[in-house]
Amino acid sequence: GAEHTIVAGLQIGATIDAEADGQPNAAANGDGADEDGVTIPTLVDGDALTLNPIVTNTTGGAANLVCWVDYNGNGTFELSESGTASVPNGTNAAPIAVVMPVIPSTASTNTSGSTYARCRLTTGALTGSTPTGLFADGEVEDYAVSIIPLQDWGDAPDSGAGNGVGDYSTLITDNGPHHILTADLFMGACVDDEANGQQNVAADGDDTGVASANTNGTCATANDDEDSLVAPLLSDGQIAPTLDVAVHNTTGVDASLACWLDYNGDGVFDNATERTTTVTVANGATTATVNLPDVPVTASTDTSGTSYMRCRLATIATEVDNSTGAAASGEVEDYQIT
Repeated sequence: GAEHTIVAGLQIGATIDAEADGQPNAAANGDGADEDGVTIPTLVDGDALTLNPIVTNTTGGAANLVCWVDYNGNGTFELSESGTASVPNGTNAAPIAVVMPVIPSTASTNTSGSTYARCRLTTGALTGSTPTGLFADGEVEDYAVSIIPLQDWGDAPDSGAGNGVGDYSTLITDNGPHHILTADLFMGACVDDEANGQQNVAADGDDTGVASANTNGTCATANDDEDSLVAPLLSDGQIAPTLDVAVHNTTGVDASLACWLDYNGDGVFDNATERTTTVTVANGATTATVNLPDVPVTASTDTSGTSYMRCRLATIATEVDNSTGAAASGEVEDYQIT
């Protein structure tokens, strides 16, 4: 196992403690409170990854920092899964960037979504080939890691738990809508991935907030995957306004499309009064037309003139029954409307 003799002035995180042996468990937290130096986000297939361990080195010379993530889930920290960095003397509880290999596009499948990371710090000859064994100083920290497939998320505002004016269920913490990316089903010209909802008041965080290297289709404007429709200008009392949506379906099967428009401005996309009927998007289709519910005569007053719309496309019809939750394919797009 990975083992370090404790010396003053060389550690990862704020604390370091001693054990007589490794403390293995499924959560990788048997070592207790001294696993405190590395924050590892939920990883996403195909994304770049840089870890930033908080480290201290006052030994008088440079130290070596190496991290591994078991991307293929085989129980071995391999050289091809490692990143290295030098830690200069005088570093005091500071982050050191460790550029990791790009997460493989099959990582979530290979690991069944759960794997492990290890970071080691020492003044010794530590390399990506030495995830185990004894060093005369420093520390080792292990972490459980989650890896998810590429997913598209929404960007309607989500300012807190629950729902309210300007507060929609968009983020992971609110079970926001998220679709696993596939190359054969999306709205508009392209779809890209995010690790979480990109909520903001303008509902354009998915276009301006994240520059993704994982894009299906070709975005007409770089990173702008909210590109399937023109946000409608609606009028109080308008009867069944229609909406044309650009789609891409080459799955070989029919897909399903549904949209919601928050007419009363309460932050809830209501299925009873604010949802379109589900539209079938045939294989090979490039456009689809949805009929929005009648606009209430008080809509402009109830919303102070500004509200939000959400559209979802997926091959499994039940995955667009609601405005939140997971879908195994397709895309979600949010829009601010007037």
